Amino acid sequence: FAKADKQAGRAVLDLLVPPLATGIAAGVQGVYRLIDRNNDVFMLYAEAETGDQYIYKFGDAVAGDPDSAIKLKGRLKLPREENEKLFAVALNITYDGTLIAATRDGTLFAVSRELELLDTLRMPGREAGSTKEFMNAFVRNATAMDDEGGIYVVPRTAMQRVRWTGSRLSADPADDAWVQPFASSERGSGTTPALMGWGPDQDKLLVVADDLGNVVLFWRDRIPEDWQGIPGQPRRVAALLPIDYGIAAHKPVRPQNGMRVLGYGILTTN
Repeated sequence: FAKADKQAGRAVLDLLVPPLATGIAAGVQGVYRLIDRNNDVFMLYAEAETGDQYIYKFGDAVAGDPDSAIKLKGRLKLPREENEKLFAVALNITYDGTLIAATRDGTLFAVSRELELLDTLRMPGREAGSTKEFMNAFVRNATAMDDEGGIYVVPRTAMQRVRWTGSRLSADPADDAWVQPFASSERGSGTTPALMGWGPDQDKLLVVADDLGNVVLFWRDRIPEDWQGIPGQPRRVAALLPIDYGIAAHKPVRPQNGMRVLGYGILTTN
């Protein structure tokens, strides 16, 4: 939104996406939800009066019959500390079928598809209570999962890899978790991380856009020993490419859509 018209822009944001703009809303919370292999839908839900956050599970009333009614198959209230406001924003699923919910202040919950809470993790550097402005929240994007238990979250201050070991969430480097700060504005990245590279013979990378008009690629697991790095950048940064869509370079464009990856190619939209 134009700097001169922030109030009007805020009003439009409130109108279009009230759950993002106001935090707690009566009903669906966050914009990221999923369908599993059993055709069950999982979504985040908030109660306006209490501020309690839930994961809801919906499915066909008659299994395998898409013409049957849709029913609520269960719900799980996410635990919170006294006076804590969770503001869950993202929901994803690991390769072993575990749900991972992320909150704006950097709390992760691992939940079974039977809606049993398995583990909770406070992310490194999390900012409790950073919920007033969605665009400045510690976490405001969806997460990405790899096939080795890696959970990729892009908070405002850094790129992070958390690990689901199969039984617990870990931010320990011994479990191949890592945190990598990178240059950006106070809003961080507006893009969901995208994975690049699969199989034993490909470089495994992670793609986001910062808030300065660049596409940034990170080594997503171990950094190759012979990697010399990019001058002026952390060693985990594998590439940095300005994107201006033909606009003057001194006017950075801030992508809000996740990168689309095919092979080692990237598609980004203005």
